[in-house]
Amino acid sequence: MANKDILYDYSVSESEKENFRRACSEVFANRNDERLFAGIGTFNEKQLHAVIKRYLSPDFTRHEIKLADSIETESNSDASGKSSCLGYVADILTEEGDIYEVQTGSLYPLRGKLMWYLKNTEYYISVVYPVPYIRWLRWIEPDSGKISPKRRCPKRGGITDIAHELYWIREFIGDRRFSLRVLFIDMEEYRIRNGWDKSGKRGSERYERIPVELEGTAFLNGAEDYRAFLPDTLCGLFTASQYAKATGIRGKSTYSMLKILCGLGLIEHTGEKKRKSALYRII
Repeated sequence: MANKDILYDYSVSESEKENFRRACSEVFANRNDERLFAGIGTFNEKQLHAVIKRYLSPDFTRHEIKLADSIETESNSDASGKSSCLGYVADILTEEGDIYEVQTGSLYPLRGKLMWYLKNTEYYISVVYPVPYIRWLRWIEPDSGKISPKRRCPKRGGITDIAHELYWIREFIGDRRFSLRVLFIDMEEYRIRNGWDKSGKRGSERYERIPVELEGTAFLNGAEDYRAFLPDTLCGLFTASQYAKATGIRGKSTYSMLKILCGLGLIEHTGEKKRKSALYRII
């Protein structure tokens, strides 16, 4: 059910939480806020990325594996017949033959890489995407570098928070070798107070997100897993507007989600209309 608290469906065991805490401790062993933010604009969320990679695979020999060096395909060959190196590096390649790609920003830059993996390898590909569950906000003064005390944001994260990103990977959803793993993480978010309004907050730049605790994990493998985007409040026939109201998925993401759900065979376009709006039904 899309609008339940994520802990209802996606909670993790205490041992998994402890593994995540251990990864945080190891990455942040020498952390100091003032040193961490001494050079604004240089960090680019490396801490969050590093923690997730260490949590998924404590074995560093499985990190940063350059696949194009070890896989030769006809499509990669140049005119002389020699294999050309595309430079694709897997975040993690497990002994079992699974690739994990950790993405803390937009999924759009992964499109080419995922397409190459699925076309030229036999590995199973899992994109790992973090969503803030409980978020504490801290502000960085752009001139002095001073950091404000943290303030907890009232809204908690949920599965529908990733809807706007699914558009970029829509052609891979449903492929038997592709899956999406969503980590719901308590985070401290640092933003630079450089926005366009008087407070400097509106339009401000997100600088870094520091993971604190793992609260849940959602595995989106086959089509049925995407029923998480169909709340129980949707019954009978419904319009895009009604879907948006029920899920909180707004704007262009509403229509891209409906298209994805149709493609997965979870809903269908009835061909009917209600006040000029197309009608859908859950299958």
